[in-house]
This record gives sequence, C-alpha cells and structure tokens, in this order.
Amino acid sequence: MWVALIGGKDEGDDDYRKLVTVLERMADASLAVGESSVLILFVVPDSVRPPAMWRLRFAEAERRGHGKRVAFAVVSDSAVLRGIRVAVSWLSPAPPGYETTSVATYDEAVEWVEKHRSGVAPALRLLGAKATSRARQSGKFRVAQL
Repeated sequence: MWVALIGGKDEGDDDYRKLVTVLERMADASLAVGESSVLILFVVPDSVRPPAMWRLRFAEAERRGHGKRVAFAVVSDSAVLRGIRVAVSWLSPAPPGYETTSVATYDEAVEWVEKHRSGVAPALRLLGAKATSRARQSGKFRVAQL
C-alpha cells in the first residue's frame, strides 16, 4: 500500500519522476504479493497543473498496472480534475482487476479502498498522516509505503 502527496506551487521534474516510479512499482508489486496493490494519490489543493509531457508519462505508468490487481484512488479538491478522471475512465475503461476512482477527500478514498480490501483503513490513515508529515517538513513529493 502506498499513499503519495503531490502538488503545490513549486513542482519539479524530480517530483513528477518519483510519481511515475511509484505508479510503476505499484503495478509490479500487485502480482508479486498476490493481492491488490493500493495507491492513494493526494493532489495538494491549489496545485499547479503538471506539464503535458508529465501527464502523458503518468498515464503510461498507470496503464502498466492495467490487467493487474490494483486499487488506485486520486484525491483532489478540483472538480475539474475529478471530472477528467471520470471521463477518461468512460472513454478508456480499465480492464478487470484494475479499480480506480477520483474523490474529493482523503477519507472518501480510504472508504472506497476499504470496500475493495476490508481491514486496510487503519493502515491507510496511518500512511496518510506519515506522508503528510513528510511533505510538510520538506515541501516535496512524499510517499508512505506499507
């Protein structure tokens, strides 16, 4: 399980590269551990939009997990971002086994994941607090992993 925070006013290639790495590791890990990988990606409020090149790389890395057992939730206060995620899922649905959602709050993401993997909510709340604490200290992309 991973919880990642990304965003803010001063994003950079290093942070975007780290997110791509996490998406790839999530896809690879799901088969290795024999159960669904989980990623909650929390986009910090008022974040700048990543450049098109990085949005493409995010999509490519996410597709790497398609067909594998993955639960991926994006948390954003932006109704536009959540709407885009929904529209993309309608136009290009993920294959069976790859579940994704977009929600407005971290608690909603935890509840959604809990429906797919019962009993993980306490660990996800702990990971969320850990990633948030690290991000506040550094101001950079942070991941907490279990």
